[in-house]
Amino acid sequence: MRRSLTNTGEFTTLHAQPYAIPIFLIPEAIDGRIEIFEPTLESPSSQMCTASQADEEHYRRFCETAGFPPDELHRKYWEWSFIYRVIEDAGLFGRGARGLVFAVGTEPLPAMFVARGCDILASDGPQDAKDMWASAGEHSDTVEALYKPGICSLDDMRCHVETRTIDMLDLPDDIGGFDFLWSSCSIEHLGGIEIAGDFVKNAMRMLKPGGIAVHTTEFNLSSNTATIDGWPTCIFRKTDLEALTRDLVGLGHSVSDWNFWPGANGERDAHIDYPPHAPPHLKIGLYQFTATSIGMIIRNAGADFAGPPARQGASAVPGL
Repeated sequence: MRRSLTNTGEFTTLHAQPYAIPIFLIPEAIDGRIEIFEPTLESPSSQMCTASQADEEHYRRFCETAGFPPDELHRKYWEWSFIYRVIEDAGLFGRGARGLVFAVGTEPLPAMFVARGCDILASDGPQDAKDMWASAGEHSDTVEALYKPGICSLDDMRCHVETRTIDMLDLPDDIGGFDFLWSSCSIEHLGGIEIAGDFVKNAMRMLKPGGIAVHTTEFNLSSNTATIDGWPTCIFRKTDLEALTRDLVGLGHSVSDWNFWPGANGERDAHIDYPPHAPPHLKIGLYQFTATSIGMIIRNAGADFAGPPARQGASAVPGL
């Protein structure tokens, strides 16, 4: 009973402490020095949500366009701004690129991509998913439900967006050839880490050669061994993402370099948000763990991929 109590979110909230960066997230020392690369939206790689990215013009511009408060630190806004920025950085805007989204909910990205010249297939889950998410306003199956006034016109949405029910555990064989696809904090709800990884790998066949997949999910900031792995959610560890990367590379795909730096921007990166949630909402207490959002960028086999742009603003600190 004592162990059950201490593993609850309520107990953790009562004994909340600021986040401290664990050793497993510290980069390895090279010649006695550790290089820290702050993740940026300017040069996106596979990276996690940090406070400094919310200071960038990319984040602020996204929030202003989507109608979110640009000064509000919220990991969901970061997830969408990260996905948007990756597709922008790939040069796909204004070219009639085709995009596919899984578990779209009512997110603003379909409208924002339409406004930048893309055609979107917006998919959401079957009836059981609808039963779970509709009451929270996080399920949609019509173009009208995805329309966001002020981003693009409803006529443009009807012309450039299609909707479809897609079970992420049973992907259809009659669609493909997309320039990009994405999912936002949905793969952790598929039933477990292995199941989520299988989806990520299977979804790559829906891209054309050289196409880009972007997925955001929950990341475990507390442990590289213990985690939550099952239903209704799971929390990816660093070791899980490294194993998934090896699988994807083994299939011929390319994964942009991982940057596991969780940020060290004072109170904004140290704060852990517990229920009832309120900004700053970058790191959260999830069960007995601290978690945040992390994004993964994958390039489909069939085209050369040079990796992310060279990192800027590197700093070096003495090895630990």
